[in-house]
Amino acid sequence: MLEHYFGKKQQLVLDTHIKHVNEGGWLVCWIPSPDVFYRLNRWYLERTGQWIFGFERPLTLKDVLNLFRKENVSIRKICHLPGWIGVAAQLQ
Repeated sequence: MLEHYFGKKQQLVLDTHIKHVNEGGWLVCWIPSPDVFYRLNRWYLERTGQWIFGFERPLTLKDVLNLFRKENVSIRKICHLPGWIGVAAQLQ
């Protein structure tokens, strides 16, 4: 959901997700990444009228790390797949 918001609202969405995690619990997020795979896929879907996601801003790894560092979580694992960044974080 983070990719559908910007600025303070984006941080608020992450805060809301974290509030639903128990102490010591885990939060796993998959976030679109603006790599070539994502950009080509999105371009194709928009050109063919198949883009259904409305506003979506993919996040760089730097963006993701900045968001999570403001929270009371420890990032335990980061995974890169074509078009995606996966984050596994544990609530402290």
